[in-house]
Amino acid sequence: DILHILYPKGDRDNSVVILTEDLISAIKVSMYKPAMPLWGSDIPLKTIKRLASQFSVVGVWLDPDMKLKAVKDVLRVSQYVPAFFVNSNLDPKFYNREAIKEHIDIAGYKMIYKDTDSSDRCVIDKSLPCLSNDTHVCNCVKKDDGTVRQWQTARLG
Repeated sequence: DILHILYPKGDRDNSVVILTEDLISAIKVSMYKPAMPLWGSDIPLKTIKRLASQFSVVGVWLDPDMKLKAVKDVLRVSQYVPAFFVNSNLDPKFYNREAIKEHIDIAGYKMIYKDTDSSDRCVIDKSLPCLSNDTHVCNCVKKDDGTVRQWQTARLG
């Protein structure tokens, strides 16, 4: 049971790993982020658990004909570690480094999984009420200076 994880040259960052179907796609993706070929499209539970113990986030980038399966896999993986789905019209192996970077960044991993500057993050302050029930605008307190910001949200209850 060997995990064939490929890393960008000189970078052993274990914050995120991108799963691909084949070795060539994993090689191309590993120019930007660590990647691992699945040697197909199935992700065994044992592999998910091992990845969850080694990485903070798992991205799933399967070939375009496997989009539905990739989304289902992300739901399964997310039970053990934060996960995201990379959507594209071609196999990862057909993209250059810049296009790969763009696809991964668009997939939301930078915003969702802490790859942005922490001073720009917002922390919910439950003592501040929502401003409007119609537009679902709520308050948020920015960490660094305490200023109040607003965001759109669905109200619960």
